[in-house]
Order: sequence, then structure tokens, then C-alpha cells
Amino acid sequence: MKKSIFFSVIIILFFSCKKETNQSNTKLRLKLKCGYSTYIDSNFREGAKFLLITEIIEQGTSHSNNNNPYIDSNDINTILSTLQKIYDLNTPESDTVFNFYSIRVFRTNSLNSLSIHVNPNATEVKHLILNEPTGNTTLDNIINTYQFNKVDTSLYYSTYSHFIALNSDLELNLIPIINALNPLPFFESVEYNAFGAGDGNKITMIRNANEIVLDFSYGYGDCPSGCIYRRHWVFKVDENCNASFVKRY
Repeated sequence: MKKSIFFSVIIILFFSCKKETNQSNTKLRLKLKCGYSTYIDSNFREGAKFLLITEIIEQGTSHSNNNNPYIDSNDINTILSTLQKIYDLNTPESDTVFNFYSIRVFRTNSLNSLSIHVNPNATEVKHLILNEPTGNTTLDNIINTYQFNKVDTSLYYSTYSHFIALNSDLELNLIPIINALNPLPFFESVEYNAFGAGDGNKITMIRNANEIVLDFSYGYGDCPSGCIYRRHWVFKVDENCNASFVKRY
């Protein structure tokens, strides 16, 4: 009887430790429900998705949405609520970033397109380019589940530039999809399709359990090659939806 109790305690401790370890691997991030206007929604929803994806990329496996291929609507609502509260400050600083400079999120990686370096001689790749089932279960399931319904080949594909763009009808967190496709033997590499080049105005986000900090920056000086100069306005919003201006630099 005592031996049975001893092993029961050991099992309970094991799973408790395991649960605590899993929880400690996930960073706590503030979620807000402050509400937002149609102006914020129409001007910043797309940018909010890029802010979220950037956060996931930076935090990796510690982010709760790292393995979620769909855009988390709660996180998007949180980011839009944060922007609304900063906009509602109606101060010279908030007016500067929203109205005078019209600063938006600078978009880089695509939300629906992958750049894939392929083995052009592989049977699976030949079928993929023709929009036919490839015969590879992993690839075909991803194509069907996430609506990758269009394939574009790169310029000079048939000679030396063996890259394709695999395009989805959905906007996605492509990280888990990239991770699932990269090991396939007929793909040399799988990565985001670049959304654009150059540089410009930006919004960056740092989020923890207690507050969300947004850094608005105005870039200038040869921005097509990478802005030489940048002016920053930093704001934060706490768990009670209270916004404040932090600093300018």
C-alpha cells in the first residue's frame, strides 16, 4: 500500500513539473478588449497581422501561436485596440504619428506566398507546377488545407532559376507550413516570399504580460536603399487600456 502511494506521488510530481515546464516556455502576452473604430480597422488591420507575425518570428517556439497557421483574431483585436487607445490620446505626439506623418506598419514578408527552390526533375515538382496532385501526402494535404491554389515559376525557370512561388488564397502564419515543407527531399529550401524592398516609416511592437509598447518611427534619407535617419515616438498601453506617451528620440 505504501509502495503504491509512493509511485502515485512520483507520477503526480512528474506531470506537475512537466506542466510547469511547458508553461514557462510560453511567454505571457497581454490581451486587450478595448475596442477600436472603423478608421483604425480599415487603416491598420493588415499592418496588425504583420506585427503579430513579426512577434511570432522573434519569439519562436515560446510564442503560443508559433505552430498555429491561422492568424489569431484575439491578437489582432489586441493590436488594433492598442492603436486605438494611442490614437485617442489626441496629443501633439499622437497627432504627429497618425496624421502628420501617417506612419503605418512597414510590410516585408508575404502572408500568403512561399518562395521555394525546387528540384525541377522531381516528379512531385512537375505535378505541382501543373496544379496536379503531387503524390506526396504532406504536400498535398498542405495545398488542400491552406488553399495553395496557384503556382508561379521564376524567370528562366527551365534553364537555371529553379524557384517557384506557391500562393494561397488565405492570409496565414506561414511559419509552421514552412517548417513542414522544408524537410521534403524535392525542395532545396522553403521561405517567405518577400513582400517588397526598400525601407520607410515603421511601427514595431513589444508585448509582455502587463503592457504593450509601440514604437512609431519616421524614416528619411535614401529610404529605397535603407533609411539613413529615423525619428521615433514611443507609446504604451497597460492592461487597463490606459495609454501614455513614453518618449521621443
